Amino acid sequence: MLFLNFDLNVDNILCDCDSWIKHVNDQWEPESLRVKQLSGGTTNSLFSLSSSVDDFSNPVLLKVFGLRTEILINRAAEVDTFHNLHRLKLGPRLIAQFNNGLVYEYVKGVPLTAASFRLPKFSIMIAHQTAIWHSSLSNKTYQKPAIFDCLKRWILATDSNDPFTLSENRIINSEVLFQEYLDCCRRMLISLPSTGVVSCNIRNLQIQNGHSPRSRFPLENTTTRYRKKLKRFYCVLLNAYNFCSFEIANYFVEWCGIETINLDDFPSHEQQRLFIERYMTEYRRIKELPLPSSAEISELLCAVNVMVPIVSFYWGVWAYFQHSNSITDFDYLHYADVKLSAYFSSK
Repeated sequence: MLFLNFDLNVDNILCDCDSWIKHVNDQWEPESLRVKQLSGGTTNSLFSLSSSVDDFSNPVLLKVFGLRTEILINRAAEVDTFHNLHRLKLGPRLIAQFNNGLVYEYVKGVPLTAASFRLPKFSIMIAHQTAIWHSSLSNKTYQKPAIFDCLKRWILATDSNDPFTLSENRIINSEVLFQEYLDCCRRMLISLPSTGVVSCNIRNLQIQNGHSPRSRFPLENTTTRYRKKLKRFYCVLLNAYNFCSFEIANYFVEWCGIETINLDDFPSHEQQRLFIERYMTEYRRIKELPLPSSAEISELLCAVNVMVPIVSFYWGVWAYFQHSNSITDFDYLHYADVKLSAYFSSK
């Protein structure tokens, strides 16, 4: 992968593109380019770049990092994850890295919806692909769970003079969030015997960004790709190592939707258990370990449910940070309200 010592201009992507476009595609000329901003990104700005040289049929994706997102995301780990996912044929090829962005392969696909996530055929495939991904990385060295450092860093970076009131009349500021962070840490540590450390955020590791023009929310960035009659899942947003139970809990929370949260859509006990059984069975098959016992499945299921409110807290803190920092047209404060209210009501 090339490192290009250029800064992408989010307001004019093609500015000075003659300096770097040949490194992206040596057949393209600056005057042949067409750029289109894509909706759906709530952390970074996303663009499709194509050329008349190949009839605009071979686009690439440009991701320009959002303001202060180095606090949100470990960019070195993100690049490493791109390479590993592509090696496993679970993600797109990373073409180049800029000072403030990435350019990578565009894979066409059909966006998943919250309803699609809940379909058994997709849930089973997600369990299998997740197990493949997790098993490939479980022996790597960078296994410190990211959630502790992420939450602490995000909370400390929020504006303590910018409190807001949840819809349930609870006042939120950085001090309140930090106290809740300590409580989350305690509960995660209690659940440690039931969980391992894996990588990425499960919502995003099973999909590749096809970026439907109507897509606005993170879940709608999820797409499947038909290849040799098999649906493959690809990666969109990349994060870092985390607890397996947290990642699975994050996927279950996604069943309830993004813009509109319907808690009735949360998977039933039977649906959760089936997913975990499929995940553990595939993981252990790959690692050549004995199949999971009923007790082991129950143990992970219990740990996952400990993590469910913590997932809401995680995304609530993320949205609260973004409210003060992001220039993306997204109602982060409303999203923080939804997630933090869900956390307090279920802890």
